[in-house]
Amino acid sequence: MLVSAPSLRILVAVCASSLTLVFVSYEFDLLSIPFRSTSSSRVSQPVTVGVNAPPGSAAGSNDLSTAHDIPYNGEYDAAVIYLAQLSRLDSLVQSLSLMQQNIPWKRQWPIILFHTGDYDEVEEQQRLFDYMLDYPWSRGGALEVQKRIEFIRLDLSFPPGVSPDICVYKPEIFEDRWPGYHQMCHFFAQNIFYHPRITNLKYYMRLDTDSYILEPLCFDPIDRLRTTNRVYAWNERRDDAWWVTLGMWNFIDVYARRHPAVEQRLTKNAWPWPEGRDQWLKKEITYEGKGTIGVPGYMNNFEVVKIEAFKRPDVVEFIDEIMKDPGRIYSLRWGDGPIRATAVSMFFDLETEVQEVCEMEYWHQGRRKATCECIPDE
Repeated sequence: MLVSAPSLRILVAVCASSLTLVFVSYEFDLLSIPFRSTSSSRVSQPVTVGVNAPPGSAAGSNDLSTAHDIPYNGEYDAAVIYLAQLSRLDSLVQSLSLMQQNIPWKRQWPIILFHTGDYDEVEEQQRLFDYMLDYPWSRGGALEVQKRIEFIRLDLSFPPGVSPDICVYKPEIFEDRWPGYHQMCHFFAQNIFYHPRITNLKYYMRLDTDSYILEPLCFDPIDRLRTTNRVYAWNERRDDAWWVTLGMWNFIDVYARRHPAVEQRLTKNAWPWPEGRDQWLKKEITYEGKGTIGVPGYMNNFEVVKIEAFKRPDVVEFIDEIMKDPGRIYSLRWGDGPIRATAVSMFFDLETEVQEVCEMEYWHQGRRKATCECIPDE
């Protein structure tokens, strides 16, 4: 079960047989951090915001109908990104508040709220801003964060061979969350690096709406990635379940055998192959992973990424190879977490190019305690 603000999610699929399938899931926030009802009774006051405008620019305006059309001027080379939904407004504001309180930003990076239509209307954008003013902020303040927010709609299309009709395509995994969940996996695994708002950046830090930085951190994660010349930062790593990575072990095995440099890098990075891998080719074994161990993955609800590193030709070739069969993501639900972890281990040195943010007290579907001392950057 996801840990987020109280909400009700309903997916209705109507097939040609007139059978209507309704999937319902309840999502509860387990954090003891107070939040207020979104049905605020106070009268909305004018809010000075600058959507799509750098803090301190002349773009601040009470007229939200034009603010989000202001072009990006290239001042920043990094951003914080979310994929936002109205149904998770409580948890989003909670996440933004804790992020602003607990990260000592070197620069007040733009905050990009990607969405799939939830924030198309100015009224919904204003609703978020009004709610932010009602929320208890202990430092930084809602107005400062509002000035950094950009609403950017994602028009998530389907790759060739994937019908938008669930009754035609019939995904094998997470049918009740199709297609939005699978499109999200595809977006963060591949398409984010080519989004027009991202391509002119050097770095992004991703958080989910139910990602909470619980205690003060002593450094800016984006700035640290830059100053240490790393390409990727993560907070937690675990195996993705076998039933959502079916066939992925075989795919990685075949790809590594065909690319000696990848095989060498995986060996250097101590990639944890399942037992008996040396026999797969000899005995023509198809190792799907069914009922056994899953593929290692980064829990990339928090990640910091050097964008150009993931647009290198060798990395792009690997992701493109996965997408030659879109069913790997859209039916079997290979997630962006294991895809990211596999790519990182295939193409980067884990010792010198990747860093663990072990200093962070963090919550996402459970608390992750800091496991090392936080030493401020000089």
